[in-house]
Amino acid sequence: MVAANQQIGRYTLLRRLASGGMGEVYLAKSAGAANFSKQVAIKCILPHLAQNQDVVQKFIDEANLMVQLHHGSLVPVIELFQANLQFYLVMEYVPGRDLKSVLRTLKRKKIFMPASVALWVVKLLCEALGYAHHKTDSNGDSLNIIHRDVSPSNVILGAAGEVKLLDF
Repeated sequence: MVAANQQIGRYTLLRRLASGGMGEVYLAKSAGAANFSKQVAIKCILPHLAQNQDVVQKFIDEANLMVQLHHGSLVPVIELFQANLQFYLVMEYVPGRDLKSVLRTLKRKKIFMPASVALWVVKLLCEALGYAHHKTDSNGDSLNIIHRDVSPSNVILGAAGEVKLLDF
C-alpha cells in the first residue's frame, strides 16, 4: 500500500481514489518548474501482485495501448514510469464520480436516472468504444482493441459534464 503524501518520482500522492482487483488509483500532484503543479491520477499494481511478472506485463501492455488512444471520452495516459521497482501509470485526473457510485446513490434515494442522461452516457461510451475498436497502427493494421471490463466502476462522470472510460 502506498502512503498519502508519499513522494514517487516527481509526484506527491495525495489520497487513494479507488482500489480494484489488480491495482489502486491515487490522486497525485506533479511538481514542475516555477511552482507549476498539476493534479493527476496514478495507478499502481497492488503490492501482493507487484512481483507477478504476468500482472506486471499486462499493466505495461495496458499503458502502451492506452497511450495510443486519443478520444474525448477516454481518459488520457500521460506516462508510465518506474520507481522503487514498481511501475506507475499516470493519467489525466477527472474530478467527478464513477457511474457505479452515482447509480448506488440514485438507488438509495429511490430516484431514476433520467432516460436522456442515461442515453447520453451510453452514446458517449459507444463512441469511445467504437473509436478504440477501430484504432489502427501507423501501417493501417487493426490494434484489435477490446475493452474487457466496461462496467459502471470504469466510467467517470466528470464534474464538468464529461463521460470518460478507463481501464483497458
